[in-house]
Amino acid sequence: MLSELGEAAVVPAEPRTQGYATQPSHGSLFTGVHPTTHGNFATKNAAAGISAGIDPELETITELLARNQYKCSGCGSEAKIGPKNGFGDGMDRFRYYPISWDDRVFDGSDIATAAIDWIQTDADAPSDRLFYFLHFFDPHYPYIPPQPEEIDGGIDYELTDRVRDMFSQRGYIDTLAADPVEFPAADTETLLENYEASLEYTAFQVQRVIKQLKQTGLFEDSLIIITGDHGEEFFERKFWGHSTLYDNNIRPGMIIKPPADAKLLVRDAVDLIDVFPTIAELVEGTVPEACQGVPLQDSRSGPRITERHGAVHYSVAVEQDGVKGIFTYEYEFPGRPTQEQVTDGLVNAEFYKLAAVRSGNYEDVGDSIDRDLRSEIQSAAESFILRTESTDYEMSDSVSRDVEARLEQLGYK
Repeated sequence: MLSELGEAAVVPAEPRTQGYATQPSHGSLFTGVHPTTHGNFATKNAAAGISAGIDPELETITELLARNQYKCSGCGSEAKIGPKNGFGDGMDRFRYYPISWDDRVFDGSDIATAAIDWIQTDADAPSDRLFYFLHFFDPHYPYIPPQPEEIDGGIDYELTDRVRDMFSQRGYIDTLAADPVEFPAADTETLLENYEASLEYTAFQVQRVIKQLKQTGLFEDSLIIITGDHGEEFFERKFWGHSTLYDNNIRPGMIIKPPADAKLLVRDAVDLIDVFPTIAELVEGTVPEACQGVPLQDSRSGPRITERHGAVHYSVAVEQDGVKGIFTYEYEFPGRPTQEQVTDGLVNAEFYKLAAVRSGNYEDVGDSIDRDLRSEIQSAAESFILRTESTDYEMSDSVSRDVEARLEQLGYK
């Protein structure tokens, strides 16, 4: 797939999502703001009697593009990121193909085929203001590869059910405190093989779309962003699936091919919230005030932040100066912890050196990290939690005074 994009394509070394799962991450992609701000951050919204979907007061990528006479098209396999949750706003057309894991009546090939047909139709129109959003669901739980008849011994359709059942009753803090799950190494290897096969299948479908862009003469001037909304964990740190703020989950693959002649220097540190302001800058020359991301036209500074909204606990990850801190609080779903919960409800703090994680060392190394840096990272987390709509993560005196004492209580002093 990378070779199909050519020499202009860039692979950022340190991409990040702002959510840990499909809904919150896509909401941030479409709005340029963090999950709590856009509101589409948890599948539990509807069950809790809370309206799911992107805050209608926020403008989305497709609404901005529609204002600028772009023809916008969307196609995907996950209803949670469909028109009912705000992802169809500004779209001229949106097609939904619910993926069928066992018989493949619908899968990523149908997404690619729909896009290819649209591209041909739009190129014949002609129009040079086009936007396509394609969501491929194949490399996702239950990790069933696309050609099961080609798998030696067939597909063990109960394998993903077994691993899911082992974790279905566990929360984040419970899993951290528990001993690692004893899961057969052979089963883990099978899950990984199926996952990788699904990724390869998806890459092939994306290549089909890229080739169509080339055949219709649209490729060179197109901005193409290929990204994951989250990754997957396979017991590297006790966890499976996508439920944490660890790197395997919030550092997805990403490839960016800038438009020809565009002054777009793709940096290593690209967040999903940077996509909206990047497009806004290219189209309108300005970034909407609500955006919390940084356009690729500008350099990044300050901490990088990702949220996790659980049923009982809220977690936030803050990365700064090569160190990640993850802070978990008691709170009342939804939203973020209150001032009182920030002060008294810190349940757990974790610190990791990113360089160590890259080499496979997943141990909490908090004691070896400079205590001033630990305090600074936690202060940034608390400022983020307690801010309203400001994009300023600067530490406030009211937040920072108690940080060192709380870290000491958790054993980091």
